[in-house]
Amino acid sequence: MSPTFESTCPLNCWDLCGLNVTVENNKVIDIKGQKNHRITKGFICQKGKKFVKRIYDSDRLTNPLLKGNESWNEISWDKAIKIISSKLQDCINNDSRSILFYSDSAHGGVLKNLESRFFNALGNVTVPRGTLCWSAGMKAQDLDFGLSVSHDYSDILNSNLVLIWGRNPSDTSIHQMYYIKLAQKNGTKVIVIDPRKTRTAKQADEYISLKPGTDGALALAMANHIITNNYHDNKFISRYVKGFKTFKKHIEKYTPKWASKETGIDENKIKELAYEYANLGSSSILIGYGIQRYTNSANTVRSIDSLAAITGNIGIPGGGANYANKQVTNFIDIPLLTW
Repeated sequence: MSPTFESTCPLNCWDLCGLNVTVENNKVIDIKGQKNHRITKGFICQKGKKFVKRIYDSDRLTNPLLKGNESWNEISWDKAIKIISSKLQDCINNDSRSILFYSDSAHGGVLKNLESRFFNALGNVTVPRGTLCWSAGMKAQDLDFGLSVSHDYSDILNSNLVLIWGRNPSDTSIHQMYYIKLAQKNGTKVIVIDPRKTRTAKQADEYISLKPGTDGALALAMANHIITNNYHDNKFISRYVKGFKTFKKHIEKYTPKWASKETGIDENKIKELAYEYANLGSSSILIGYGIQRYTNSANTVRSIDSLAAITGNIGIPGGGANYANKQVTNFIDIPLLTW
């Protein structure tokens, strides 16, 4: 009988699906989900199921390619390493800053930091600030909360209302969707806010479509309606929120009527959404990365964060403005890995 090893999916979604990998003659022959895994419960997505094909497919590149005049030509690893090391050495001899190190894709595990360690050892190389992925939203939450963290998936079971804002967990985080469906079955209301009617939107109790890039306008109008009608949590605000008076004054002009023209959402629907978010009890917002890829994107995330702050939906079961989750990084000595 072929041995089976416990492993974890190498992709960079938060789920970290548990895998049972069967090996025969030093070759992976089968991958299945671990049925006893707390979150994944034996499920793996289509990407996970195709790892075997990805490893052994005949079209997979297994050797370096060198660009010729009209085509790419296969070369040996020894030759590729010699070419790269020679060019790196030339750069170091002249000005190491001519080496650009850019890395921010695929698996984001601890060992990926070894890339930084290698380039740091080369000298004073050029490293860009920020990323094209999610950094604007994280910087926004750093300003609002000190750190961008999220509740455990299972905490959705404590929510009375879930706003899935520009996020599509049916396709991007199926194990989060498991808890969303379970909460929905137990009576939690699920509303999706998204320009596109995604698979998640089709499974929600309500779907609200808005014009792309107008999420901030919707959030500010909701905050306006909440404050105007005294739906906000004064006790929480007085203890934990800084700058509320300035914020209240600032959003006076961002009325639901104004936002209706900006977003394409009916004015009364904006008021209803604001009322439900502020009055149904513990409410969770799940924020997607797409909304912070527009101009002024960090302030879009901050506008959504403000809704959680003024209603006291921070630091309670079933609440939160959930965007990224940097809790684990607090336990990793990154400088030791990268220096």
